Amino acid sequence: ARGEVVLVDLQSGAALQTLALDGTLQVVIISCDFAYAVSLTKLHVLPFGRGALSPVGAIELITPTTARRLFAADGLVRVVHSSHFDTYDVSTPAAPKILRQGSPFAAGWRHLALNGSGLALGAVGMTDDTPATGLTLFDVRDTTALPKLIESIPFPGMARAVSIYNGRAYSAAHTAGLQVVNY
Repeated sequence: ARGEVVLVDLQSGAALQTLALDGTLQVVIISCDFAYAVSLTKLHVLPFGRGALSPVGAIELITPTTARRLFAADGLVRVVHSSHFDTYDVSTPAAPKILRQGSPFAAGWRHLALNGSGLALGAVGMTDDTPATGLTLFDVRDTTALPKLIESIPFPGMARAVSIYNGRAYSAAHTAGLQVVNY
């Protein structure tokens, strides 16, 4: 809550490095050799591959609302907000840039995962108070265009998070447990 990213040795639990960033951090993820951190106002790019964190780039968020989740792959970061996701190009870590601000699709966005072939699965409810009752499949191949809705995939429970592995989606579905979906 203090705006710090702490590098921890998992064997000993010792803090190896503490890096202060501006503002309260909302989300931090690691993807390949980078850590990405979102504060209330910025997306930070932190190289991680050599065992130390050092900020190399940052960009002001185009959407001034609390970020819920991040998804990073292939030089792109998607910042998930309650009503949509924004796409940032981080292929040049020292100079991240906005590619596309999302258009509101629904007010209940929870999570987003991409499959590497241009498809994205979102845990998206109709409102912020009614979480998703399944997953929503989007075509996101054109990073400069709005995502194209392909289909909704219903299942029991309320989708809270999604992960993709070997062509299947795994979704945390609240009281319905883990849902496995072919899409």
